Amino acid sequence: VCTTALVTGPPHIRFYAGCPLQTSDGFPLGTLCLIDQQPRSFTAAVAQLLANFAEIVTRNIERFDVESCELPSQRVPANDDGEEKLQEPPPRETYIRGPLRLERIRESYGDAHLLVLASASSTRWPIIWADTRWQKLTSSTVTPPSRAPDSTDGQHDKNSDMEELLKNQLQFWDVATWLDDQGLDEQRGGVKRPDAVFAEHIRESAVFRLPVVLKVVSQPSGVEAVVRCTPAELPLDV
Repeated sequence: VCTTALVTGPPHIRFYAGCPLQTSDGFPLGTLCLIDQQPRSFTAAVAQLLANFAEIVTRNIERFDVESCELPSQRVPANDDGEEKLQEPPPRETYIRGPLRLERIRESYGDAHLLVLASASSTRWPIIWADTRWQKLTSSTVTPPSRAPDSTDGQHDKNSDMEELLKNQLQFWDVATWLDDQGLDEQRGGVKRPDAVFAEHIRESAVFRLPVVLKVVSQPSGVEAVVRCTPAELPLDV
């Protein structure tokens, strides 16, 4: 690898990590990769995060396949003979990766995914990335940070750089209001802060469900939803 042109010449790659994009029936589509011009460490948690993004990419590709086979027949423009033809959708069997996989893909049509830096001691939860479904639903724009935090010898300096990068990021609680078990939102009083309620789950990297009201422009009262919070180091069920 160190003798390849991309390493010895521009762009002078010094870091590479990749995860295969593979369909449910094992067909390889390609690789989702990360590259950088400086050496970087790569933890197991970051490797799983990359695998989760690869899963999201692959399942979205499969979702397009399922949607295409469920389209109604369409009339195609007349050919040179002046005749219209009826174009049938691809055979359903072409895209079924098993009945359970197909059912899960259909269930995921309304799912939205986002990457949030959740804190156990603060309600400042910056959104690092969000897919188009989330951004359309909340009428928000999420721009990922322009770069990763600088690699430094001092952890304090690295944390400071992270804070600087994320200071202008959209916050999760800018577009959502937490609901307690009784359905009362935080602003009505008498309700604990969500970071205090879920602090133990966050510290223990546990999966938990977060009932919220999303702020939607088209619906002034908002939309109730349940956000499934999965730590980045755990596999993502898409």
